[in-house]
Amino acid sequence: MSEVGAYPNAAPLAGTERLLADQIGVTVNVTPAQLATYALAQVVAGANITITTSGLGIEIAASGGGGGGGSGTVTSVGLTMPTGFTVSGSPVTAAGTLAVSGTLSYSAGGTGLGTAPTNGQLLIGNGAGYTLAQLTAGSGITITNSAGGISIVAASTPTTAFTTITTSTTLSAAVNAVLVDATGGNITVTLPTAVGANIPYIVKRKDASANTLTIATTSSQTIDGATTMQILYQYTSVTVVSDGANWYVT
Repeated sequence: MSEVGAYPNAAPLAGTERLLADQIGVTVNVTPAQLATYALAQVVAGANITITTSGLGIEIAASGGGGGGGSGTVTSVGLTMPTGFTVSGSPVTAAGTLAVSGTLSYSAGGTGLGTAPTNGQLLIGNGAGYTLAQLTAGSGITITNSAGGISIVAASTPTTAFTTITTSTTLSAAVNAVLVDATGGNITVTLPTAVGANIPYIVKRKDASANTLTIATTSSQTIDGATTMQILYQYTSVTVVSDGANWYVT
């Protein structure tokens, strides 16, 4: 057996010999004919490649240019935006700032609106985009808008029977028909606000005393144009309904 490679004075090969490659620490068995077809060489590094050899391996790594990239100089940077936006400062050729303003259209996934909605406003389609609008209460419905919320409730069911009262009272949706006995003194019956009121209110006088029975309003609202009205005679009644702002006798 002869060892060739790291041993320059080795005897000539005869038969199957052993070639010791000290550079990589591997022993290979070859024949003299096979040996003539091999040559020892190193891997050559190309552009931006670094090769490092060690006793037990070869390390190949990218070098420079951010992992194989090149280098250069940017001379102009521009910006374009969808319809509805305006770009200022474009292009930047040396130093500067790109600024964008505008509203994203509904066709590009936006609303096309540039104003903040008020309490209770929703995006309502109008055939060409969106409109900010509030819900409208129908019959028997009350809608209350707040910051970030909308409350929708069924209006209170009016009473079906008179409630007898002997002192001053403010009416409500739950007590909307009163039978007033003013024998013990003057009485004022105050109507609720006419805004949003959708039921009638009934006030009927039961007694025949000389004491006064006055129907009053809130927030300077009126009853047939007056802020108050009186019921003077026994068994006389007044029924009022709202137009959304004031009261009217039916």
